[in-house]
Amino acid sequence: MENSEFTSQYIPHDLFASEIIRLESAGKTSDVYKMLLSGKWVFMKRPKEHLRNHAQYIAAFEKEFDLGFPLEHPNIVRYLNKGYDQNGIYIITNYVDGLTLHDFVQQNPEYFKQGNHFANFVRQVLSAVDYLHKMQILHLDLKPDNVLITHVDRQVKIIDLGMSYSDCHQLTTGKTELYAAPEQLENGEIGTWTDIYGLGKLALYAYTGSTDNKAVKQLPRKYRKIVGKCLKKQKEDRYTDTEELKKDLEENPNKTYRILLFIGLAAAFLGLYKIMGVTSGSSNTEVPAGRRDTIIMVEKPASMTPATTNKNISSRKGKAAGTETPKGRAFWTNLNPVDYQNATDKVLGPLWYAYHDAVEDGVRAGTLSEEELTDRYNELVNKLQKSEKSLENELQSVIPHPDSARVDAAATIRNEIESAKMTHEENLKRLRQAKSSLSHGHIGD
Repeated sequence: MENSEFTSQYIPHDLFASEIIRLESAGKTSDVYKMLLSGKWVFMKRPKEHLRNHAQYIAAFEKEFDLGFPLEHPNIVRYLNKGYDQNGIYIITNYVDGLTLHDFVQQNPEYFKQGNHFANFVRQVLSAVDYLHKMQILHLDLKPDNVLITHVDRQVKIIDLGMSYSDCHQLTTGKTELYAAPEQLENGEIGTWTDIYGLGKLALYAYTGSTDNKAVKQLPRKYRKIVGKCLKKQKEDRYTDTEELKKDLEENPNKTYRILLFIGLAAAFLGLYKIMGVTSGSSNTEVPAGRRDTIIMVEKPASMTPATTNKNISSRKGKAAGTETPKGRAFWTNLNPVDYQNATDKVLGPLWYAYHDAVEDGVRAGTLSEEELTDRYNELVNKLQKSEKSLENELQSVIPHPDSARVDAAATIRNEIESAKMTHEENLKRLRQAKSSLSHGHIGD
């Protein structure tokens, strides 16, 4: 990234910098330098030589500093100073020891596919954009070259407000076509939804290394629908603002499905009747030391069925009030709920997203018939029923006993079908409301 050629001719005389290194900047309008100023490394940015007397670019630099200087956010670079010398205007910001998102992904293509790295990235970018919007600023040029990833702890730093919009600075906005929202390309109305499109592009690039919106299918299941909504062509179909986006990230794009998946997980635990375990002669079974946080205790009566186990489960703090633990053999499992959920998502996730992709736009716009919606629902139920064996095989990788996997798979599928029924009923209501709004000349939700 760095060119070690000494370029002292560009040092502003009033800053007394002792060293300056020109960086290989991908920007078409600016030159960027790493400068040692009073023992502290900083960035210096100035227009390229042929633009130093261009009134619009000078105004953009003035605007960038005016908007950036008051900002204080951990994921936005800190603006320090601006000035003029014989070479024109310059801006000084804190130095960030790291790489642009573009270079980082090229060098570390698997990083955001590991652990919580992608979730942390999305959270930090969203936090920065949310802060800008609360400060009445639209960035309008969110792209991999305007995001830095630090070497220490891989933190996000948003840079370059040169194309941004504010109430006082409306004449020097701009875009980068590859990452611009459709309304920017068509000179349409810009707003918070424009940055949300840019945020979606950043998330897509971070995980897939691609700028093609079709690559959204490669994202983790939780993010496909969310990022897909960010990248909708029509701004009305995107998130209205960052608060709406944050709510979906926190709660999940399909709240009903998530709740019922949790219910299915609980039902699956209740149905464990043949699990490898330990023998106990009393109802006060002691959990092995060091495993109390991940173990669920189940007392197995003489004839345990999923319908009767509800009163037989003890919590980590003891048995539920008013219940009696039947005598019999005690079993335990250290099955991780996250592993269970991941296995279930792997098999059933594509079925749910195929269903949502097929009906969501038509339901919202009121253009789908009730017969078509019902056909899609029946198709989903049929696929769920046929996936029970695949789910059982997948669960065997995380559950230590085949019989348990079979019970869990059956219980989960039953709950998935119930979830499909509830989702279908909700979609029917939404479809009828949308059709009613259309018939009265109103726009659907």
